[in-house]
Amino acid sequence: MRLAESFEAFFSRPELSQIRSIDCRLTGLEDPVIEALAACPHLGQLRWLELSQNELSRASLNALAASKTLGNLQFLGFQANRCPDPTPQEVEDGHGFVHAVNHAPNQGELRARYGDLPWLKRAFHGRREGL
Repeated sequence: MRLAESFEAFFSRPELSQIRSIDCRLTGLEDPVIEALAACPHLGQLRWLELSQNELSRASLNALAASKTLGNLQFLGFQANRCPDPTPQEVEDGHGFVHAVNHAPNQGELRARYGDLPWLKRAFHGRREGL
């Protein structure tokens, strides 16, 4: 069985409806796994998804943005993948004050194609509280 098929079987489990956050940074994930995650009908409560430092491309971003079940997703970590991170990045001074939020060039293209997704608008503050 291919890895993507294994994940498709995993994502078919109804117990996933209880999950609110997933941290998969540094796991070597590739696009077929994220495409299966984005198609999962049971992840409607997912609010926090960390996918930084993997092997993900624009195909993963498109799958996540087009997903019909990830409407509650508030945060997406996508740093250090094969395409630029489209999510807002805060610029803080050494005292915890935010002076600017940088937006990646591909953010506008994703917003134009898929609309105002919460994870494309909201900068992350390093905490999962409230998500």
